[in-house]
Amino acid sequence: YNLAATVAWFMLEGANGKYRPGFLRLLETVHQVKDTPKTLDEAFPGIDRRKMQSDWEAFVRGIRLDP
Repeated sequence: YNLAATVAWFMLEGANGKYRPGFLRLLETVHQVKDTPKTLDEAFPGIDRRKMQSDWEAFVRGIRLDP
């Protein structure tokens, strides 16, 4: 659960919103039960997945939790 929460938070708010439009497209497609094996690629056209991964990792490293 915690991992999924960081991914969703990152997709919506991280990297200055770079991934937000694609994430919203992905959620809409899945919600409408129209997803296919290509849905992720279609939601994030031209996005380097390795860069997305490294952006998420940096986002997670930057999370500060209240003590």
